[in-house]
Amino acid sequence: NIEFNHDKLKKNLMSLAALIEKKPKNANIYLLNGKLTKDVSELGINLNIENSIEKITRSISEDVNATIVFDYKDNYEINTVNPEFSQEKLEDIEDIIATYSTEIKSKENEEYIKLAVKAINKVWLNGSADSRNKPVEFSFNNYIRKEKELMEKNNEGYNQVASTLYAALLLTDIDRSGVTRVSHEYAVDYIEPGLDVVVFGDTIDFKFVNSMESPIMIFSSVKNNKITVSIAGKKKDKSIVNNLKIDIEDRYPQSVINVEDESLDQGHKKVISRGKEGVLVKVSLQTEKAGVVVDRKELYKQKYKPSDSIVQIGSENKKQSYDPK
Repeated sequence: NIEFNHDKLKKNLMSLAALIEKKPKNANIYLLNGKLTKDVSELGINLNIENSIEKITRSISEDVNATIVFDYKDNYEINTVNPEFSQEKLEDIEDIIATYSTEIKSKENEEYIKLAVKAINKVWLNGSADSRNKPVEFSFNNYIRKEKELMEKNNEGYNQVASTLYAALLLTDIDRSGVTRVSHEYAVDYIEPGLDVVVFGDTIDFKFVNSMESPIMIFSSVKNNKITVSIAGKKKDKSIVNNLKIDIEDRYPQSVINVEDESLDQGHKKVISRGKEGVLVKVSLQTEKAGVVVDRKELYKQKYKPSDSIVQIGSENKKQSYDPK
């Protein structure tokens, strides 16, 4: 009979496991100066202690003098560990298929803009041709929550990033019927009317499904006071370029509300809010091939209310200052 110390064997195997363990490496992709660079994934390795003990026990019972070989090829005592994200997922992410940028108008929203940009950067969405997995619906608010940020109030920083992403999506072949989007009542100043998006807590979300056959990846960044969102996917004909065209079909003038202010001299005015005219816009997708317009397709129309202009005016009953001297 051959006997051995099981506890000591297990302890030694645990030390061996620490020496040979190799973490799997996920595939990665970078966007630099408009060009994509990829890093391939690598398998990880770990030692299955229980399977190793079973193999050793069996081997020495058959031939105590035989060499015991651990071989990763049979995936028993040495196991391979697949990465969570392999290069197979990135095979069809070949080129930038759409890009849109907006200028940051308000510094007070900068913190929220950077958070939202980080939240949606490098989001991978499978396409409709993936028979193994149904396309997952993208939720803007869910990605904000992953950054442990609450969506309790209407935040124009989040809205601007969502609007920039929406405009980029319109330049792709994604079916708009799978897009859930709410617009502002009044036109905003950071993106053209017809392209804006509102997000708000659990009530209002920006969602869409990648209806294209191939997967896509979202890249977003903030640089030189601009938000840029790019969509990468299957390489397309470089001679074909899509552009969004916004045509104003009607205008609705804003009202001017005059408010008397006793601190102003009679006849003097002070503009509190300039307001904004309302508009009816038509959003179209224009396609050019080799610099020549070959198609222009109306996507939808959007109407915005006018916002009132508020002006303080001097009052006849201006309060007189009293100087006791």
